[in-house]
Parts: sequence; C-alpha cells; structure tokens
Amino acid sequence: MDSYSDDEKQFHEEMKRMREEFDRKIKDEESREDNPAAQENKESDEQRGARAEKYFTDGNAAYSKRDFQSAAKLWEKGAQLGHTNCMNSLAVCYSSGRGVERNTVEAATLFRRAAEKNNVNAQTNLGLCYVDGRGVEKNYGTAAKWFLRAADRGHVGAQYNLGYCYENGQGVQQSDTEAFNWYLKAAQKGHPMAQNGAGECYFNGRGVTQNYEEAAIWFIKSAAQGCANAEYNIGYCYEKGQGVEQDVYRAANLYRDAAYKNNAKAQFRLGLAYNYGRGVEQSESAAVEWYEKAAQQGDAEAQFNLGVCLAYGRGTARDDIRAVEWYKKSAEQGNVSAQTALGTCYARGRGVAKDYVKAIKLFKRAAAKDVPLAQLSLGICYENGLGVQRNCAEAVKWYNRAAEQGDVKAQYNLGYLCATGQGVAKNPYVAVSWYIKAAEQGYAPAQYSLGLCYDNGEGTNKSVTEAVKWYKKAAEQWQRDALLAMGNCYYAGRGVAQDYYEAAKWYRLAAEQGDKTAAEALAMLNELGYY
Repeated sequence: MDSYSDDEKQFHEEMKRMREEFDRKIKDEESREDNPAAQENKESDEQRGARAEKYFTDGNAAYSKRDFQSAAKLWEKGAQLGHTNCMNSLAVCYSSGRGVERNTVEAATLFRRAAEKNNVNAQTNLGLCYVDGRGVEKNYGTAAKWFLRAADRGHVGAQYNLGYCYENGQGVQQSDTEAFNWYLKAAQKGHPMAQNGAGECYFNGRGVTQNYEEAAIWFIKSAAQGCANAEYNIGYCYEKGQGVEQDVYRAANLYRDAAYKNNAKAQFRLGLAYNYGRGVEQSESAAVEWYEKAAQQGDAEAQFNLGVCLAYGRGTARDDIRAVEWYKKSAEQGNVSAQTALGTCYARGRGVAKDYVKAIKLFKRAAAKDVPLAQLSLGICYENGLGVQRNCAEAVKWYNRAAEQGDVKAQYNLGYLCATGQGVAKNPYVAVSWYIKAAEQGYAPAQYSLGLCYDNGEGTNKSVTEAVKWYKKAAEQWQRDALLAMGNCYYAGRGVAQDYYEAAKWYRLAAEQGDKTAAEALAMLNELGYY
C-alpha cells in the first residue's frame, strides 16, 4: 500500500481528533445524566427544579408499583439537586429498608436536611424520629419543636402529634387545652386519630367543657374512617347511652369491629357483653375467649376477669394456678380488684402456697385505695391474728372504712366487735345500728343477730315480734342458728302462735345442717307424735 501524502495524513488526524471529541462529549453527557449535580452549574434554577421534580414524580410512580429500588435511585438523584420531597421520600426508604439497606441514621440525616429547608413532611417525620429514638437519641422536647414548626404551617399529622404531646406532657408542659386545640385543628381536616382525640377531650371534659353529644359526633367521624379506638369509644357511648340513644346491640357490633383490629379495650368490653348477654347471646366461653385476647395484650381488667373465670370455672375449666398467674399480671399493673383476689389466694392457699404475709401486703395496697373487700379482708386478718399480731382496734378501723362503703360483712363484723367490746368500747346500740344496715341488705348472719338483739332487748327495745321477723328472714336463707330460733319460737309460742308441727319443721331443717340441739328437740317432738 502507498503511504499517505502529507495532506491526507493531516485529514485523517483531523477526523480522528473530531471522533475523539465527539466520544468525549457523549461520555460527558452520559455522566451528567447519571450525576445531576454535575449539571448544576450549567442549568438554571428553573431547569434544575423541573428535573428534580421529574425524579420525584417518577420515583413515586415506581414506588406505587413496588419497584422500591428504582424509586430510591430516582429520589437520590432528586435529593442531590436539593429537592426536599425527594430527600424526605429517600429518608423513608432508609427508615423502612425499602429499595436500600435500612439505615435509620441516614434516614434521620435526610429528614433533617429537608426539615431545615422547611419541608413540613420531613419536619413531622424528624419529630417522630426523636419520639422513637430512630437514628437519633430520643428527645421529646426536640420532637415537639419539629412538630410545632410543621403544625404552624398546617401539617395535619404534625398537628395531631403535637396534640398528643400536650395531652401526655411529652416534651412540652402538659396542657389539656392545647391538646384539644391541636386535635381539633387536625380533626377538622379529617385526621381520624385527631377526630378520636377531640372526641375523647369532649367526652372527658379535658381542655373543653364536657359534651357527650359532641364527643359522639367526632367518634362517629373517626370510626367511619376505620379508627379502631373510635369504634371502641362510640361503642361505649352506645352501651351507656352517652351522647347517643342507648343501643347495646350496636355497641356490641362496634366492639366486635374494633376487637378484630386488636383493640384490647374493645376485646374486653366484647367479653363483658358475652358474659352478661348484652347485645349478644350470652356465652361464658365466648367471654373467656375475648378476655384472653385482651389479656394477652396486657389489658389489666381483662387479665383480672380471665383470672376470675379460671378460679371459678366459668366458661372454661377451673384452674387455680392459671388464675393466680393472671391475677399477678393484673395486680402488677395496679388493678386493685386483682390485688385483692391475689391476696385472697395467698390467704387461702388457692393456686399458690398459703402466705398470710404476702396476702396482707396485697390487701393493704388495695385497701389504701378504698377497695371495701380488701379493707374487710385486712380487718379479718387483724381480728384473727392472721399474718400479723392480733389487733382488734386495727380491725375496727378497717371494718369501719369498708362498712361506710356499704360492705355487709364489714358492717356485721363491726357490729359484733361493738357488741362484744373488742377493739372498741362496748356499745350494743352502735352494734344494732350496724346489724340493721347489714340486715336490710339481706345478710343472714346480721338478720339473725338483729333478731337476737330484739329478743333480748340488747341495744334496742325488746320486741319478740321483731325478733321473729328477723329470725325468719335469716332462716329463709338457711342460716342454722335462725332455723333453731324459729323452732324455739313456735315451740314456746313466742312472737307466734304455738305450733309443735311448725316447730318440728324448723328443727328438722336446722338438724339437717348439723345442729345437735335442734336434733334433740326434733326427736322429743317426734316421740310426742309431732313430725
């Protein structure tokens, strides 16, 4: 082959240079497309904004198709151009681990970059990071500051979160009024949790005048959006007839809707509905089922009720050991009924080794919160020296506190101590006053003791007629001493017409309960031909 002339060489070199220049430009162009920041200095702000916005919308489209990796890449390009929505969305990816490896620190960093540029979504999300301690150290005060910045600019989620902060005093001074105001702002924009929050404020009179009707309105709005808490709350309104016309059937249906969404309170109320047949067909087994679901989620009332069912075999097989386990869980949460029940288990050795010391400790915790049964139980321990040194004065104190709340056993026990002068000055008149209170509530031992007081004229005017009246009330409840007393009255014709046949009837009933005196009297009448 002939060699090129100088002109031809020059031509080919020029062509080679031009091709290299062309290739370089293509590569530069491709590089700029891959690295948006590289074009930053050669584009107008308007052009950069448009391109970043396209990355954002394209990322949204990819995300909606669950192509999280592509979405994250597109949002990363937009974030490099300073697009705050891209930063926020990319941060969400890092927070959830969608499309990128989960990195809560990187998420918080991106949220902060966007938040500092006044992106309200990012401000709200950054606040949530501080609430949960995700990618940053937990700090309610900082969280509240970011919620406030977004809430002031109308972000509905931030308004709800800020209301929650004020309601619970998280990062701000607790204020029911501020809580209600922020809940209401968000509720009026349709936020379901805020609607429920506003409803609770109206229902409980927190931060606003109590108004059941207004509460029900907001609960209904929230429930219509599927908020389980609101379904429970409006269900409660229907059950109690507060703010709406009472309708236990609708209440049960609403409880069921919320219960299937794992709302523990609704599961408990649905259990109660089944237990008592309110709005549903009565079923103790169904009650136990729902109690257990709520109990497993930590609902203290459900844990106590489940314990009761297990202790007495209601709707399930009796199991004292499991009953104690649930009583303990509830008691640890401060449920006073569970504390009392658990104390009783220790006192009686049911489901646990008998231990009066532990029993008294539990009784005291509940008694201090004015639980009558705990106060009665504590009084019994002091009267009989169970787990403590016998102290009738202390027993009188606790019986009196329970008696004032209407506990019939405490009223009777207090009457007995007053009658016998134990722990208090002997006073038959005060004794009778307590016997009357308990007797009028149908407590058979008190009815018999009151009859005895009338019979003997102790603490009251003697009246055999009144004595027979109260003996009979107690005897009709199979109180053995009262059965014997009725037999004696008919035998002697005291307060009633003498009637040996009637006397034999009452003696027989007493004898069947093991009363030896009644058995001897019955045998004597039988020998005389009275049966």
